[in-house]
Amino acid sequence: MSEIKKNFFLNGGEEQGLIVFHGKEPGNKKSIESFDGLAIDDVNAGVSTCDIFGELGTSSMFGKYKLVVVENADKFLEVNQQKLLEFVETPFNSNCLVLNIGSLDRRKKIAKSLNGNLGIHIECHALYDRPAPWEGNRPEYESELTKWIVLQAREYEKVINQKTAFTLIEKAGNELAIIDKQLEVLSLYVGDRKQITEEDIWNVLGGGTQGKDLSFT
Repeated sequence: MSEIKKNFFLNGGEEQGLIVFHGKEPGNKKSIESFDGLAIDDVNAGVSTCDIFGELGTSSMFGKYKLVVVENADKFLEVNQQKLLEFVETPFNSNCLVLNIGSLDRRKKIAKSLNGNLGIHIECHALYDRPAPWEGNRPEYESELTKWIVLQAREYEKVINQKTAFTLIEKAGNELAIIDKQLEVLSLYVGDRKQITEEDIWNVLGGGTQGKDLSFT
C-alpha cells in the first residue's frame, strides 16, 4: 500500500487528494483519515458508502488526481458490488479507488471485470514473522517480515536491524499497516538519530503486545 501512495505523489498527487477510509462492521464507528493519519471526521458506518462514492464522483480540489483508499473493505465490497461495477465501467478519470480486502471471490462479476484495463487485482501473501519452515535452524528474528521492516525503515530515513525489528513485531503485532505506523512514530521519536534501537521500542510501545497508539502533532 505504501508503494501505491508513493506513486500517487510521484505522479502529481497532492496530500489533500489522498483520502483513506477505514471500513468496520455496520453500526460501529469508522474514521475518515487524511494522509497524515489524523482523523478529520467520525461518521456512522451506515453512511460510509455515500462518503466513498461521493469522493469518487468528484474531482480533487487539490492537484490533478484523487486517490481513495478503503482499508478493511471486505464488507464494503460485498454490499456494494453493483455500484463498484458501475464505477469500474465508467470511472471518473482523475480518480482511483483502492480496496484493501482479505480475499476476492473470482467467481463474482466484479472480480472478472478487473482485467487489467478497467482495474487490477493484486494478491499478496502474508509475510512469515518467523523463519520459513524450509529455512532450517535460523534465528527466530531472521524472517521475511523483519527483512521488510528493515527496508521499510529506510522510507523514514532510519536504520533498524532484524533483531530489533523482531522486538517491534512482538510489541506491535504482524499487521503491516500497524508496523508501518509504529515505524513512523519511532522515526519521530528518535529525531535526528538514524538508528532505531530496542530501547526506543520499549520506550514508545511500552510493555503491551500491541503497543500504544501515539500521535505527534
